[in-house]
Amino acid sequence: MGLEAYRRKVSEAKHLSILDAARETFLDCGFSRAAMADIAQKADVSTATLYKHFESKEALFLAIITDAIEQFGDEMPTNLANMSAEDALKQAANHYLKAQYEGRINALLRVVIGESATNPELGDLYYKQGVIQRNEELADLLKQLSNQGKIKIDNPLRAARQILGLVKEELIWPAMFNPKHDPKADADEAISEAVKTFLARYGA
Repeated sequence: MGLEAYRRKVSEAKHLSILDAARETFLDCGFSRAAMADIAQKADVSTATLYKHFESKEALFLAIITDAIEQFGDEMPTNLANMSAEDALKQAANHYLKAQYEGRINALLRVVIGESATNPELGDLYYKQGVIQRNEELADLLKQLSNQGKIKIDNPLRAARQILGLVKEELIWPAMFNPKHDPKADADEAISEAVKTFLARYGA
């Protein structure tokens, strides 16, 4: 391995270590009380190295949100548009639910909600990266289903918000106020009812 490749490998390892340390620190302490020096110590890097990777605490938090979303975004089935509208929407909703719980996006969202009153910029960052982006991804799927004649939709982004609203109201919001909430027992029925309601409005 050449010197440049070795340095790149070390830098990538430090980057991942920083993300892991920051994620745990933010979830344990919240955004305001999390200190960059503590994150650097937990990641076993210098504070100067931390700032070489992330120019600010806001940038670091945004990277954590992006990482959590991309981790599960990569697992989104690529053939959903080839399924029936009902099956595609059920799989997309289950994927969303998995990201919220297993991807710890629920926990990150609690941090954002707790900080948004005093740090509205943080809330804006999360909304743009964690909400709008995911809405647009689902809207793209709805547009494909509509182009194939499986559903009838004039405004895919609004429709995406509507079906996600049905899912979040029953399966996500309870966990915002009770971290121990487990939606597994009700998930299949809730998602099925949400999809049926959505298709009653938009079905071809």
